[in-house]
Amino acid sequence: MAQSEAAKSFFEKQILIDGTCFPHLRPGSSLQRFVRDENGKFDMGEYRQKSAVDLAVWDIRHHAEMMKMKRGIELGHFIHAKVILTFGDIESAYRSEQQGWLFYTQHPWPLNGGIQPIQDWHRDGLRMLQVVYGGTLAVPEGDALGTGSSNGDDEASGLTKLGGEVVAECNRLGIIVDVSHCNRQTTLDVVQATKAPVVATHAGCEAITAVRRNKSDDEIRAIAKTGGVFGITPVKFMLSDAPEGATMDDFIRHLDHAIQIAGIDHVGIASDIPRNGVEASERDAYTCPELNSEQRWLHLYDALKARGRSEEDMAKIFGRNFLRVFKAILKP
Repeated sequence: MAQSEAAKSFFEKQILIDGTCFPHLRPGSSLQRFVRDENGKFDMGEYRQKSAVDLAVWDIRHHAEMMKMKRGIELGHFIHAKVILTFGDIESAYRSEQQGWLFYTQHPWPLNGGIQPIQDWHRDGLRMLQVVYGGTLAVPEGDALGTGSSNGDDEASGLTKLGGEVVAECNRLGIIVDVSHCNRQTTLDVVQATKAPVVATHAGCEAITAVRRNKSDDEIRAIAKTGGVFGITPVKFMLSDAPEGATMDDFIRHLDHAIQIAGIDHVGIASDIPRNGVEASERDAYTCPELNSEQRWLHLYDALKARGRSEEDMAKIFGRNFLRVFKAILKP
């Protein structure tokens, strides 16, 4: 299952952006969420080297967690890592061989019924916000922005008035708007409301696997029309309805379909699972060993190359497409 020298060489020359990344290890596989070096530091260069991920879009569930991670870099607890606040920070991190951390929340923190807190989140480092996670995570009364795609979520309702204000505020501040967990109507409403590219960082194609978390062709086209990116994720239930597991072929089937619908300039990739995958017993999430490993994207490169996908196409899929969106939205 070793990745090829061609994959290693490719990622030495091309930026790799993981659209929804969990750099920590799965529970039980390590005493620490990160690996310490001999000096007791958390070396994110080690993760970058093994995974080839140059920029991790880091899923942060609480404001305090974001501040702790920022402070960890400032104090030198994390090394070879850089918080991404501007597009220039991405270029700087890449040149200096640091891993870029772009902070993202899938579950907007309490808004208290207004948009003012978003300015504070942006000041503190947040650069991507998902409109709604879904009914599995409760939202404070008065903070509803839209409707999710969890089982039991309403399929008809869409973006709320406050949701529209949040999209506008994100556009103004330079925060990337994500619709990965939004239902169909909310996704289409966000696309209508935005003045900047929209992303669905981690999803699959409904036309291939008909589950509510996946996006319809209409949604994929709409995201692409904003200039945005649709990211495919190796989470089993979104890739396949087979009783157990999903294959590399399943992942590529979704990727190819998204390219057919959106165009090669509007498709990316996102882990959405811990860096070394999940336990095989997690049937909803577990895919094949290659996609369940820390080197998943190197294995994907080999699989795409074997199927004749060009280096130019792969450079877009693995990072350039997300990079274009970040350049359009983040401050210089």
